[in-house]
Amino acid sequence: PANERQSLDVLALSTPWLAEALATAIAGPTGLPVLTLPYLALMKLTSARLNDIADLCRMLRSAKQPVVEALTHVVQRYTPETAPLLADILATVRLAA
Repeated sequence: PANERQSLDVLALSTPWLAEALATAIAGPTGLPVLTLPYLALMKLTSARLNDIADLCRMLRSAKQPVVEALTHVVQRYTPETAPLLADILATVRLAA
């Protein structure tokens, strides 16, 4: 309905991967772009806040292998310094499965 309230998370980023992330974004329920999992995960990985890492673990638990490979690729391309953290997270997610 027109009078229904909706929540919208708006993030301001200045990163080298932003244009690519927006180019691959999908339309959400409101029609606005939503980052695909590899870029959403990259954003959470680079924040390295505890609740973002926990979110990332939950998201990756159900991720298919091609999505994990795409995430690994964007991490290696844009933030290789976070690759060890991603490897630890993926190992933790595999153990929990």
